[in-house]
Amino acid sequence: MKLWTGWVALALMTGGAWAQDDAAADLGKAGAKAQEWKSYSFKTASKSEGMPQRGGGGGGQENAGPRTTEGEYVADKGLHSKTGENEVIRKGEKTAVKGRDGKWAAPETGGGGGRGRRGMGGFPPPHESLKEIEKSFKSVAKGSDGDATVYSGDLTADGVTKLSGGRGFGGRGGRQGGGTLESSGTAKVWVDADGNITKIEVKTQVKGKIQEREFDIKTERTVEFSKIGSTDFEIPEEAKAILEK
Repeated sequence: MKLWTGWVALALMTGGAWAQDDAAADLGKAGAKAQEWKSYSFKTASKSEGMPQRGGGGGGQENAGPRTTEGEYVADKGLHSKTGENEVIRKGEKTAVKGRDGKWAAPETGGGGGRGRRGMGGFPPPHESLKEIEKSFKSVAKGSDGDATVYSGDLTADGVTKLSGGRGFGGRGGRQGGGTLESSGTAKVWVDADGNITKIEVKTQVKGKIQEREFDIKTERTVEFSKIGSTDFEIPEEAKAILEK
């Protein structure tokens, strides 16, 4: 009887491991398919709490967000995104930015009337973070939400960096600037019946101490994909001149 019970327990554990492997493999296929997308629209939304107060001194904290970016990607045109008053078109290594003055310019020429262009060099197309997405998870569980398949799990330290946008304190654990930060996070990925990733939800936490200051930063980020294969956008002539220089 004990031998039989032991075999059952082993079978259950092995079956669970196989299920996790299958889920990770299926998620990897969806991430690989995203690398073949020729066009899509996207929307990202992020917010955080416990961020170090800008300007340094008092050790205070502030919350950021919600911050929303919407845009389009077309393989032969590039990436178009808009955050608040700022608009960016990026093609290859060239970037054109539309600042608060309504004029297009390269980001490094944002002096004078070009307010709002500093640091607006853009970011990689969102689908690039989906490559080998399964490796961002410690393990992957598979569920459902209506007609969509949902993959979820805890993130690795590298996964926290990759799926949270890789900015600020959302990076790996370890020693940072004379202190130690530990990062953790979870993520959910929605995949439709056609095998396309339609939404990612990421929640991360970074805790630790740097130069005697305690940090406990929590962030939430969602990315939604739509109009896969049918998206398009027009590049204004002023922006096109910058991109073609």
